[in-house]
Amino acid sequence: MDNKNKIDAGYLARHFETQWSEIKVFEVIDSTSSWLKEQTEYPLVCLAEEQTNGRGRNGNRWHSPDAENIYLSFNWLFGSQPKHLPLLSLWIGIAVAQAIESLGVNGHGIKWPNDLYWLNKKLGGILIETSSASSGVIVGIGVNTNVLVIDGVDQPWTSLSNILGGTVDRNKLLITLLDELWRAMIAFQQLTPDTLRLSWSKWDLLQDKQVSFQKNGEILEGIARGINASGYLLVEMLSGDVIAFNTSISKVRW
Repeated sequence: MDNKNKIDAGYLARHFETQWSEIKVFEVIDSTSSWLKEQTEYPLVCLAEEQTNGRGRNGNRWHSPDAENIYLSFNWLFGSQPKHLPLLSLWIGIAVAQAIESLGVNGHGIKWPNDLYWLNKKLGGILIETSSASSGVIVGIGVNTNVLVIDGVDQPWTSLSNILGGTVDRNKLLITLLDELWRAMIAFQQLTPDTLRLSWSKWDLLQDKQVSFQKNGEILEGIARGINASGYLLVEMLSGDVIAFNTSISKVRW
């Protein structure tokens, strides 16, 4: 990629509306989230042009071609650990979806719990890491931005440049994204389940769709009916019972 597409930490720092402590940009790193685990200052932003060991949900590898996408992690220290911390993953998904909407993108949404899709093609994902011994969290976000080819991916995918029909300025995207994330983290402390579910309903790609998924090795099917107050996926089973499933289920398909 041309150098004009490189992430510029100085530009970001000058244009933020919000108060991130520091922005660290690496040319190559194993994982932005792993780097943050070694830091003691909050709230830090870590970005990379390329990751060699980026991770997604269930330990899946996040493919990270050089200088084409957004590979972003940040840490955050709450005053005390919120009781509704399990809702953070969904709340961050909403924040990222809103930032993408501001670019002029339509038709995208969130596949529970935290994958971003556009017209059934994966656009990005989110990984939250928490500790029961701390009120700190690390949030990892990947967004396919200007990538044209991703090798070894076994599902349909797209990028913002494909959707918008032209190269996306990653620095301007990051300004919008990180300001939106800051506001989301501030608001999260006082978030109520009702507020979350109202916001979630706009972006929920599974609502009223037939879904299949795995739980303990068994394939189950039903109709998705939104989320409950704990952020669990509600599924109306073939029996007619509505059951809440947490993130221990995997390979959710619709």
